[in-house]
Amino acid sequence: MEIKTILVHLDLNRSNGEILAIAADLATRAGARVNGLAASLPSAIVASAEGAMIAAEAYVIERQRLEGALTDLQSTFENTVPTAVRGRFIQLLDNPADALASAGRTADLLIVLSAAKDDELDLGTLMVSAGRPVLVVAPGTTRVRADRIVVAWKDGREARRAVGDALPLLKAAQDVLVLAVDEGDLGAEKSAIDDVVGWLKTHGVVARGEVMPMGQGLAGTVDAAAIAFGADLVVAGAYGHSRFREWLLGGMTRELMTRSALHRLFSN
Repeated sequence: MEIKTILVHLDLNRSNGEILAIAADLATRAGARVNGLAASLPSAIVASAEGAMIAAEAYVIERQRLEGALTDLQSTFENTVPTAVRGRFIQLLDNPADALASAGRTADLLIVLSAAKDDELDLGTLMVSAGRPVLVVAPGTTRVRADRIVVAWKDGREARRAVGDALPLLKAAQDVLVLAVDEGDLGAEKSAIDDVVGWLKTHGVVARGEVMPMGQGLAGTVDAAAIAFGADLVVAGAYGHSRFREWLLGGMTRELMTRSALHRLFSN
């Protein structure tokens, strides 16, 4: 897969300069275009029958305020992303995860900020509905170098999809570590790692593999190994188990998703 169109999410409640700089840098390196998207829904207003008129007026005011804020984000997008890589801007009165998943049909990569408590964007919903790789960027940076990448391998569809989706970045990396955590079947785990490393090398990826003993859980072990390796990106499958929102993603994915020290690329 080539990265030719990047869709970046702009958040109404966050500073967007860093994520736009990251998207523009990746687009420049990949020869891609950057599209921006901002979406939000007006706050629900509950009123009695007697207060229906007031509630309707309040809703109109809130909607107008929201539309103005979304337009301001368009200005931020146009003023920050260079013309050479800038595509279109999409603003919608919609649930952000739904809007991103829908617009993602014309993108090769989605870029979002690490989760925060007051975010309107539900990353769990996005992960399992986008059908596209999602790059979750760490705060405080303006570039995803992707020189040293850790692939968090757990044999299954999600990890295979993630490695395939990340191939353009893996091919450009200086060093790639395919990492599995020992869950009790060391022989099979080593065999799977060897197969993945061999496949990556056929694509010109400089890769090696390792099976790590379990430390502080799967995510904690991967995180510690990535930091020790000096990784600037972790690639992982997004493992979904249930359609209930709070359990959309498995424990390892939820933990990796909320760790903000490293950039993380997820596929489902």
